[in-house]
Amino acid sequence: MAGFLGFLLLQAPAPAVEAGMIVSGETFTLMTAAARTDGTVTDEDALYIVDNHNGILLVYRAQMQGGVERIVLVDGGFVDDLFATVRN
Repeated sequence: MAGFLGFLLLQAPAPAVEAGMIVSGETFTLMTAAARTDGTVTDEDALYIVDNHNGILLVYRAQMQGGVERIVLVDGGFVDDLFATVRN
């Protein structure tokens, strides 16, 4: 993962970053999308990271904690397990 993040950091900076962007490499896929709270779209974005080799999905969100905005893990797990839970 460190190699992939290093690769992203060495890329020329984009003029703007918008929700709904996707970056994909051989081992990881990163996507941003509008976050939802209780089914309502918020003005926040969520970052989804998929480990393509191991089938793991992690969801992060920027949240205010103690007056400081921090990136926190919202949820995650094996993709097959997550979708099986939703189906039941």
